Amino acid sequence: MSTAELMLPALRQKEVVSKFPALPERDDSVLKLPEQWNAEDFCHSADPYIFPFGNSYVGIFQVDAAPARPEGLSYRFAPSIPAVGSSSDVHLRFENHGDKLLEFWAPEIFQTGNEYHMLVAASNGNNITHRMQHYTSDSLIHSWRWCEEYPTPSWAIDMTYVPEIDALIYSGWENDNDGFPQHIFAMPATKNLHPAGDSVIIGSPIHPYCCRSDEILCGKGLLEGPQALRINNELLGLWVAVSGSWSTDYTQAIMWLKDSDNPFNSQSWVLDREPWFPQGYGIGHGMTLDMGTEDLVYVGHRKTVKTPGWDDRVSFFMNIPKRDLLRRRKDVLG
Repeated sequence: MSTAELMLPALRQKEVVSKFPALPERDDSVLKLPEQWNAEDFCHSADPYIFPFGNSYVGIFQVDAAPARPEGLSYRFAPSIPAVGSSSDVHLRFENHGDKLLEFWAPEIFQTGNEYHMLVAASNGNNITHRMQHYTSDSLIHSWRWCEEYPTPSWAIDMTYVPEIDALIYSGWENDNDGFPQHIFAMPATKNLHPAGDSVIIGSPIHPYCCRSDEILCGKGLLEGPQALRINNELLGLWVAVSGSWSTDYTQAIMWLKDSDNPFNSQSWVLDREPWFPQGYGIGHGMTLDMGTEDLVYVGHRKTVKTPGWDDRVSFFMNIPKRDLLRRRKDVLG
């Protein structure tokens, strides 16, 4: 199948929470990012995950609005990040998944040798049953096979793999009766992404900006969507999204890695005292790509209206100067 054959506009992704209060009166005031950021929207979607593939880029998206079923997942192959937004959806195929694998959230894909791995949160349709699932395939365009459910202590979403520290990093609760606050966990992993130890909490929503939202959070806060932050192939920390993804308070922060020799100790990580982006735009669940220039390319999503909800989100990209990140790291870690 050629790249030219793999080309459609994205449909919107929805997330689900176990409770949602009555919405306030709608405020459809248009939200725009500051012009000096030079940010560019590229499709109606959320939780974007994009990775280089040969001379092109692959984006993985949720194209089935609700419920988010496995057959609703699709790839987009494109020669550039902006072109991902106008490329066609190529639906993923799954050989085996049971009733507990009905509602999928935020898939990510990694390659080890000749094998591909998909990490995705899934449930039986009830939010509290979300757990992280591991699928494998020998090709991006072949069927995916269910491999295992990761042994997380409770509700778990947004898992990513960080090979530099042999860790699977994800967001979750301490137990099913707990709910918020939502922490960042680390689980030791093999090179083939199998679990190799118990999960430990490495980050918690300790700053006020993590809790700015409505009564769902009840002042407890959340961290989610962890993604490795690398500059020139050096792991510097993790991007994390904070506050409620349905609100304009949602934003992006950094957990800086202070001690790479002991990444499973919470003392080795420092949650920045301020978010990277100001609150008010609903920015989050982002990642950065290093193109070998003076800037990283940030890809995330944002809200386009002030009313709480998920349907208005768009994915966008922008450049972040490496020097700004390195300066911030020095300010935080000394």
